[in-house]
Amino acid sequence: MDEKKKLKKTRAVIRTAVTKIMNKLKNELDSQSVDTLHEHFDYLNENLKELRELDNKIQNIIEVEKEFDEEIQSAFDYNEKISVLCSKIKIKIKNLSKCDPSVSSQTTLNVQNDSLNNSTNGTSVNSNRNVNSVRLPKLQIDKYFGDPCLWLEFWNKFQNSIDRNETLTKVDKFSYLKSLLGGVAGNVVNGFAFYLMI
Repeated sequence: MDEKKKLKKTRAVIRTAVTKIMNKLKNELDSQSVDTLHEHFDYLNENLKELRELDNKIQNIIEVEKEFDEEIQSAFDYNEKISVLCSKIKIKIKNLSKCDPSVSSQTTLNVQNDSLNNSTNGTSVNSNRNVNSVRLPKLQIDKYFGDPCLWLEFWNKFQNSIDRNETLTKVDKFSYLKSLLGGVAGNVVNGFAFYLMI
């Protein structure tokens, strides 16, 4: 089997899986929880990047102009569907977060980060004070896959919640970092050993 066929078959498998999720989300977008929406959003974004890479490889192999034009149009149309759905998911998450302040979402991170910053300054978030406290939603840091546009947001969250936490060892911090990196970004640190962090 030639390289172009292999790449197209691989892309077809990914597109089939993504299409199933997209169809499910189109019908059930209103009934999904914020956490589930975040998971689907991450899944779609990760696969969109992979599809773009495959599209580029396929387009580089094609030599016939008509086939090349059709390939570009097909790739654009499919990737646009994913991008549109990702935008709808982001809007839905934002709206759910406005309606329910207890929802664990990206918009509540500022409050959580402030609390975590307090814990790094020597005070504990769960201190035994005689003051009623609000139970904050669980902090959620999205995996970083190497998109330069998302780097600063990821790094700020990581620093505030993990890197500046003095109760964690360097090995723990590195372990957290490795677990939060995927794709190209994950490949960068895969070769590093934990014992080098000591």
